[in-house]
Amino acid sequence: MNIENRKVMLSSYEKGTKLPGIYDISSLARWDVAHPGNVVRALFERWARPGCPLSPVTPLRMMPCKDSIAIYHYGRKVASLLSADAAPLLTVTADGGVRTYRSAALATPKRTDEIISGIEEAATPRYEGSCFLEEVIAANPGVIGVIVESGSGDRRYGGRIAVAQAGTSYPARIALWDVMTACSHKLHGRDVGAPALLQPIENEDDGNAAAAQLRQAAEALVNLDELFRSGTCPRSAPLWRAIATHLPPAIIDRPGLIVSAYWPKGYNPPVASRRMQQCVDKLSRTGVIDLLQEGGRTVVMAQQATDATSPAELTLPLLNQ
Repeated sequence: MNIENRKVMLSSYEKGTKLPGIYDISSLARWDVAHPGNVVRALFERWARPGCPLSPVTPLRMMPCKDSIAIYHYGRKVASLLSADAAPLLTVTADGGVRTYRSAALATPKRTDEIISGIEEAATPRYEGSCFLEEVIAANPGVIGVIVESGSGDRRYGGRIAVAQAGTSYPARIALWDVMTACSHKLHGRDVGAPALLQPIENEDDGNAAAAQLRQAAEALVNLDELFRSGTCPRSAPLWRAIATHLPPAIIDRPGLIVSAYWPKGYNPPVASRRMQQCVDKLSRTGVIDLLQEGGRTVVMAQQATDATSPAELTLPLLNQ
């Protein structure tokens, strides 16, 4: 996009109002116009929209959250784009520490390769839960965000995602999905405790406030998609827009659950490990999946494709209110 077109787009952002608690896209747009060839634009040129797999050209996921834009690589949050004095600030978590890049370092392309390499390296080692999370995002356009991060004590749990559901025959709604592998402690419990997923579902946040926050995140994604246009993978934008323009979008009460019964792509399991199959067998013996379904939860057991060169079928079904 040339400078003049970016200035026209900038004026449209300035007519709107800043979303409370969500990254201010209008400030980023002004800074982007003033600094051609900046690192932030280079990062967004590598943004893989949900519904498309990662590639060497687009290895990053972007998810708006409170006061920042979270950057993911293979399902792990590895960096955050924040705002300081109306200019971007980037933090990258790696090697147990945090590297901070201020606006002066982001304003020119000189450090682009260094920063992007640091982001990709920060996602090693790769965990099985986060790799499966990435596979699910790659298969489903309209993912708005990761609203529960992978637990540090359970690397088999990928997280909880929010997904836009919209169509001509049903209203715009937000579905929540827990993403994990069959070996997650949330399915098997620890010691003698019952699996966490068999506990009653508690709504920790006010539903209206959570829906408003996710609507704002969807609007931020629409604005980011327009600011950093891409000719690839356009399927997410209409779903984001449906949520952003629907007041208020409803969150479907009962989250769905998708479970990987195979080693996800990107994760290197121990040589000749039978752990995954053992976990699947244990779920069958204990009847956990049956109990969850009897309790009203939609459960998808994801199987590896019979053709090793094809991806697993991970399209999420529509959830009912």
